[in-house]
Amino acid sequence: MKPNPRCDMDILVIFCVLIATVLYYNTLHAGFVYDDRRAILTNPDLLPNSPWFPLLENDFWGTPLRDSESHGSYRPLCVATFRLNHLLGGLNPQGYHLVNIALHAACTGLVVRVARKVIPGRWLSHAITGLLFAVHPIHSEAVAGIVGRADLLACFLTLGGFLTYVAHCDQTRSPLMLLIALTSSLLAALAKETGISSLALCLLWEFCHGEPNTQKERERNWPRNRSVGILWGGLILVILGRIKIGNANAPEFATADNPTARNPSRLTRALTFLYLPAASLRMFLCPSTLSFDWSMDTIPRIISLTDPRNLESVCLYIGLASAGLWVIQQSRTEIYVRNRTMEKTGSYQRASSKCSVCDGRKSGGCHTEGCRAANNNNNSDSNDCCCSIKPIVNSPSSCSGASTTIISTDNNTLHQHQPPSSSSSSSSSQQQHHFGHNTKSFSIVVISMGFLALPFLPASNLFFYVGFVIAERILYLPSVGACLSIGASVAETYRIVRHGSKTCGRLILAVTAILLAIMAAKTLRRNMDWHDEESLYRSALHVNPPKAYGNLGGILSTQGRFAEAEEAFIQALRYRPNMADVHYNLGILQQARRNYDEAILSYERAIHFRPSLIQAYVNLGVTLTSVGRKTEAADILRTAATVNGVGLKDKRVHEAARIQALLRLGALYADEGQLHEALSSYREALQTLPEYYPPQTVYNLLGETLSKMQQYAEAERWFRACLIREPNYIPAHITYGELLALNSSRVLEAERWFVKATRLAPDDPNVHYRYGIFLSSQGRLAEAAREKLNAAELARSDYELSVAAASALHEADRNDESEIWYMHATSLRPNDAQSHTNLGAILHLNGKYRQAAASYRKALRLQPNDATTITNLYKLMPLIT
Repeated sequence: MKPNPRCDMDILVIFCVLIATVLYYNTLHAGFVYDDRRAILTNPDLLPNSPWFPLLENDFWGTPLRDSESHGSYRPLCVATFRLNHLLGGLNPQGYHLVNIALHAACTGLVVRVARKVIPGRWLSHAITGLLFAVHPIHSEAVAGIVGRADLLACFLTLGGFLTYVAHCDQTRSPLMLLIALTSSLLAALAKETGISSLALCLLWEFCHGEPNTQKERERNWPRNRSVGILWGGLILVILGRIKIGNANAPEFATADNPTARNPSRLTRALTFLYLPAASLRMFLCPSTLSFDWSMDTIPRIISLTDPRNLESVCLYIGLASAGLWVIQQSRTEIYVRNRTMEKTGSYQRASSKCSVCDGRKSGGCHTEGCRAANNNNNSDSNDCCCSIKPIVNSPSSCSGASTTIISTDNNTLHQHQPPSSSSSSSSSQQQHHFGHNTKSFSIVVISMGFLALPFLPASNLFFYVGFVIAERILYLPSVGACLSIGASVAETYRIVRHGSKTCGRLILAVTAILLAIMAAKTLRRNMDWHDEESLYRSALHVNPPKAYGNLGGILSTQGRFAEAEEAFIQALRYRPNMADVHYNLGILQQARRNYDEAILSYERAIHFRPSLIQAYVNLGVTLTSVGRKTEAADILRTAATVNGVGLKDKRVHEAARIQALLRLGALYADEGQLHEALSSYREALQTLPEYYPPQTVYNLLGETLSKMQQYAEAERWFRACLIREPNYIPAHITYGELLALNSSRVLEAERWFVKATRLAPDDPNVHYRYGIFLSSQGRLAEAAREKLNAAELARSDYELSVAAASALHEADRNDESEIWYMHATSLRPNDAQSHTNLGAILHLNGKYRQAAASYRKALRLQPNDATTITNLYKLMPLIT
């Protein structure tokens, strides 16, 4: 019994989908890595309180498309799915990864169904195509990296639209199927730019499977022509719409992202850009080396015709040109053979085939009523006989020109038809066989090449320069074409070889299975690289050392692994000394380690290599303040506030840093007692505040400064404005409480704000410390000691809080506990003379005279001739003796 091919295909689809799901199951517990941070963690379009409409106006990263700084990537459908993930599960990465796995599994199933349409009747080719797509490690970036969802969605919708259009062609041009195909194609374009190719792929299907384009066929095939016209119109509208949305501007990017695009040599640009598609194809065919990033000089530019890599380019384009010429030749042959076959078939039908009912007789140029009733020819052409053509049962007499017996499949009756000559019959049969074989090969080549090339065009640097060299996730949709080609080639090779040697056929299957298993193992291993950022960056140290070391240093620094981070930064700068980001991150590390001189040097180098890096100015100003160079710090911060941010990749970060520079400048002036200058800086920040920057910070600083200037009424207005804007803004609770405490009639109101702050932030040491100061001012020493002790316990590494707790405990007559905290303070700053003097004083009060004397002497060794310490030791000596 012959198996049901549809049932077999469903089993194959399920099997391939399961393989795809199992392979990527280990990504469920991965985190947000690399571009996920900017696309998800810091994307304002994902916030629940932001409106949905800006998704249609902003790029993939949340920047308005109208801004010159926009990346130009318009993918609102993908961002909408991120937002739905955010609504359902917040920032739990598991839900995001689950959707990606489901999309990849769905795409795998659709790839198998596309293979069934493109390569009909070849079960082996369908299996190889689906399994290769499911297990190929080049897809790890698109599936394991959450931002790869744009490629997954575009592929899913493109394949869905293509299959729906094929169904439209099969189902007598159903308008519903056409509408679904158009909608799916439009959504694919809204998922990612590669989705624009969906409608073009549908046109390729029509090109391969449409009827001959003769005048008679055009008249009879109006539904097909209508479908083709709608496809062309839709494709043109989508392309024009995408150009309009992008304001017809090429995307902006840094030179390091695509160095070849900024190279002055036309020869270098041409040779390198011609080579990049060949490099991508080689990476697909042999995915031994993969990387999260291929920017900078990862792929050296081709500067000479003698570069051996040009051979790869030549081979690729010769292959494409040969395929193109073959397609043109076959398309001409197809039309010719079809027309000749139809002419001969029609002539034979008219000359030899007589209807059993009318026996060729017609009434008024038409078939008789009995003929029409028997053969359902009521709608037939008046000039043609539309009676069923009966299959010919060969008999020995057929060779001699005798009549043949025709078996009617309609009513099981026998009719007699006169056949053509045997030579004519043989020629027609050979033509039809040749025609069918070439048509099948023609369709496979055209559709496969279409899937391979059309989605890749936007990333080819052919129409405009793009902000990357090559990228693995860009190959997700084009890989469908490669999988189709490989599946068809292996299956055809197996078919040919099997007839000559079954052993060779089994060998081909075994090698194919081994290669698929190796790729599956590589995918499992590659998924682990995408588990977290440290693993990801370490996996690329041998591919893109400067980028990988620089990013790795940033991750190690945030983990507190400063020594490893410093070594990573240094390694990155050895490969590429002009990386401003790495100098900046190294400065942050040195600043955290209190190596202020090294931090200042790193920030200055970062500014030198990228004068627009405003964050480096801000941190340089803060570091200069820490070492007492406050005049220089003020100059740097003032310069930072004027840095131009035009053309930067992330304008939001730049504008936020500019506001931060003004606020830091104001704080510097306030610490120096220059309150009017501080107020001026804060007001300048308020006037230039971007709409997305939280204004409550500026409101609170204005209120605090005005309070110090004794402009209490205006200060209170700003505090109230701050709390109206953000009722749970903790710093405003504290500063407003301190303002109210100045008025003895509003002390209770002030305390309510302090208490509310401690409830909102019970683990904030600064809140407890400031509340303790308030309680001390009210003479409530025991309660003050309690709050300051809470602050010190929450931040045991903070020297000032430890000393404050010890002092408060002493004032509350809890000297034994005070001694413990003064001792803890000396452990934090063992070389600070004041710490040992304080410890000596409390030991003195607690009657531990010899220990007190030892502390005083140690303080004097660190700071000789300190009057307070000498006086205390002088008072202590009689007690010891």
